[in-house]
Amino acid sequence: MFCILGILLGVYQYRAKGMSALSVEGGESAAGATSRVDFVSYVVQRVIYWPARGLNGVADAVGRQAAGFWQASALEAKVRGLEERLAEAEKSKVLAEDLQRQVDELRKLQSLPTFAGRSKVSANIAGYFPTQQRIMLDVGQSSGVSPSDPVVAPEGLLGQVVEVSPKTCFVNLLNSADFSIGARVLRAAGQEVGIAEGQMSDQLLLSIYDEGAQVASGDLITTSGLSTIYPSGIPIGRVTKTWENKNLGIQQALVLPNVRIADLRVAVVLTK
Repeated sequence: MFCILGILLGVYQYRAKGMSALSVEGGESAAGATSRVDFVSYVVQRVIYWPARGLNGVADAVGRQAAGFWQASALEAKVRGLEERLAEAEKSKVLAEDLQRQVDELRKLQSLPTFAGRSKVSANIAGYFPTQQRIMLDVGQSSGVSPSDPVVAPEGLLGQVVEVSPKTCFVNLLNSADFSIGARVLRAAGQEVGIAEGQMSDQLLLSIYDEGAQVASGDLITTSGLSTIYPSGIPIGRVTKTWENKNLGIQQALVLPNVRIADLRVAVVLTK
């Protein structure tokens, strides 16, 4: 039936091409006589115009949305790629900075002064035990390390070897409660000598057994050199507070160590 209607409509349109009475002027933009639109076609076009326009709009919107989804997915992939490249660059930057820091530390260790009768054995800090104020180094008996050997860093004294195995050793830091050392107040007016002891805190307690001793905040404290264990003149730290202990008849002070373990990766053991 639809085929028959189509044929009849086609015939009607063909005949209408030459009938001006059934034509509608201005129905199409073409100006030729063969392009005139018949009345039935005009009505059909007007009937289907708005539904067709709506369907086209929907199709366009769906197309734009699909394109948007595709573009968003591509953009997200691109962002992920850039983020990965940035992360790699950051890793490389951190690695480069870490290597540079290690090089700087090693150069500082090389610049340490020599001490008569002592050899310098470089070591990496392999472990840190803050509750015991102790570290582990990756050198031991096979490198000539022995108990009581001093351990130093570029900024000064770090501690003392207390346990040794063939390849490693343990070091008590200055802050350890088991640490004590003969100390000298380095100042032009006089160089008082006392004992510096670890307090399991961030500062040492310096005791000078002379009520008239001259010591003040900011004074540099070094090893005294009055024992066979520690060479003379190794920096220990600086005085932050002083007072007179009248009960004991002595001068006392707090000393902040020059060396901060958090800043260290390497150290030197002074072996005999």
